[in-house]
Amino acid sequence: MHVTRRFWTLASVAVFLAVTAVLFDRPFLLVGAVGIGAWLVGTQYAFAWTLVRLDDRLRIEQSVSPERGFTTQQYRVTLSASAVEALPFPVTVSARPSPSVVGLDDDEGECRLSAGTERTETTGTFRSPVAGRVEFDAPEVRVTDEFGLFGESFRRGESATATVEPPRPTDIRTGRGSEFSASDSNRRSELGISSLVYRGIREYVPSDPANQIDWRATARLGDPHVVEFETHTDQQVELVVDRRPEMTVGEPGRTKLDYAREVALSIVDSLEGNRDAVGLLAFDEDGVRTVRDPRSNRDWYATLRALVRDQMTVPAADGTAFAASASSSGRLATPEAGPRAARVLREDHTSFGASIRPFVDDDRVAFGRTEEDPFSAAVDAVTRRLSGQVWTVVFTDESDPARTRESVKRARRVNDRVVVFLTPTVLFDPDALDDVEEAYERYRAFESYRRKLDGLARVDAHEISPGDRVDTVLSSVQTQQ
Repeated sequence: MHVTRRFWTLASVAVFLAVTAVLFDRPFLLVGAVGIGAWLVGTQYAFAWTLVRLDDRLRIEQSVSPERGFTTQQYRVTLSASAVEALPFPVTVSARPSPSVVGLDDDEGECRLSAGTERTETTGTFRSPVAGRVEFDAPEVRVTDEFGLFGESFRRGESATATVEPPRPTDIRTGRGSEFSASDSNRRSELGISSLVYRGIREYVPSDPANQIDWRATARLGDPHVVEFETHTDQQVELVVDRRPEMTVGEPGRTKLDYAREVALSIVDSLEGNRDAVGLLAFDEDGVRTVRDPRSNRDWYATLRALVRDQMTVPAADGTAFAASASSSGRLATPEAGPRAARVLREDHTSFGASIRPFVDDDRVAFGRTEEDPFSAAVDAVTRRLSGQVWTVVFTDESDPARTRESVKRARRVNDRVVVFLTPTVLFDPDALDDVEEAYERYRAFESYRRKLDGLARVDAHEISPGDRVDTVLSSVQTQQ
């Protein structure tokens, strides 16, 4: 509880009367001072008692709709205040939005329950140009007594949240050459990402699915035989994300990184269905920036999706991107984590410290700025950290073809398989289609490069493109022919 300026004015009058009564021997003035003081104390007690009862009489509700949307749309927040019975003083309820909320006027985010009124409600609209989790904390309630002498503020009600996602491209094409599909990103076996391992063949029994019949073995052996597979539980998938400036080429919401993000999210969804362990490594022009080891526990996939959105969303003008949920389990490896661990272990003279110290003192495993090619550093980080059966899934472009090819070759030497998703610059450059013939030649050069990568042993190279721009390039050339 706090007192207002009006209270201090009346208190000053009471003090003045008391001092005057003593100095000039005027007892009746002292009676006035005591009367004002007693009235102030009584009013304060009555207000405090009303506040105690207010806890059971006041209901605050808050909601945000829609609960999930995009940065390009408007959202609504609704505040309502109701009392079981009319209150003797006014109550003001204010929304407490997160900093990313814009466009919410003060009068739209505030409702006032007047004295004698039992219900009030207000609805305001807002936007969030920053993707992530938008949260409205529990509303702030402000009350004052009927004379304006005392006031109190507190939080009441539930918080409300909305998940704001970056604009999603809807015309995604993935595939090889002319073999495009809008759903290739969901077909793990076609992308070389499968935890099913060939076990052998056996004789067919009536309960076996017909699509498992091995017709070649059946023809050779004379009786129907089926192929058997088993799940390889040791498989690990590492998503390697290129966040260099070249991946931000494109119109807002339709950059290379935006398209690659949607394919990556589809792959995570598919891997979750088979409980495959999947991790994430992101690098930029300065080197490796984010590392999360492969996991397969139930809560991990939601955390990974938030990280994918965070790492594969083009930063806004203010430098912010997708705000990943803080509820993720585990720690995020950052460029500062390595040096910090090294400093701690240098002072650790136990046997554990002596065993671990050589690994963190080695400059080759440090995150952050590196003298070598960032892509190569990312590949080295994967091969050093992971062992066993590993699929490396890379999202990049063809802007540095020679180094990309060498990095992919380095990755396949150690890992079981490398899947590369390439975003052709010509199909994302906003001005590239001004000259369709030149764009077609650039696209042919890209396809030639993709085929060379795809021809490497244990490497699958796929294209991620905007469908409308692919159609424009190919149809214009066919028209000329």
